[in-house]
Amino acid sequence: WLAPSLSDFHLRNPDVELHLDASNTDVDLTTEAFDLAIRYGATSGQDLEERVLFGDCVLPVCSEAFADQFSLDPERRSLAGVPLIHISHRTKDPGWLGFEAWGDEFGFDAGHLSHGVRFSRTGSGLQAAIAGQGLVLCGFVEAFSALRSGLLVLPFGPELRFQTRYKYRLVWTRSRKPSEALARFVDWMETRAAAFREDVADFLG
Repeated sequence: WLAPSLSDFHLRNPDVELHLDASNTDVDLTTEAFDLAIRYGATSGQDLEERVLFGDCVLPVCSEAFADQFSLDPERRSLAGVPLIHISHRTKDPGWLGFEAWGDEFGFDAGHLSHGVRFSRTGSGLQAAIAGQGLVLCGFVEAFSALRSGLLVLPFGPELRFQTRYKYRLVWTRSRKPSEALARFVDWMETRAAAFREDVADFLG
């Protein structure tokens, strides 16, 4: 959701240089040379200032051709014979469901939820789904761009989504006085996050 918008920040702030680390490692903002971080998690604690950007939900997505091939629709409640793509160790969020728990929540046949392939990275699972290799259960935020472009679809509709507990947060250390450039980036991020929340609400209906 962020990468496609960065050009807008540069157009508005040509004097600010951004150096991004796209890894999933939680950096130590008090000891490492980072001004801020975007984290998916619980509240960050007393040492960090934060802005909540948005939450997430878990739901299954696939390509339109795959949905047609396996006759996936909002009424179906069995994934027997449907290739599944699992994302392993995605997050410690206690509200993040795998296929088994998601299927139990929405009344799917429990005997056909554990088969399939497993990826350690969400991006790999999404690419496999875009290529028509399976139905992947993932976070809506990470799938949103592909869903909006039509590369992926919600075969069961938006209703079969499960809200997670953690949220995406913009965080920085309280002990370091924010620079003017940092303040501008925080303001811009809050504006972009608000726009994203509106886009998500419109998409999900």
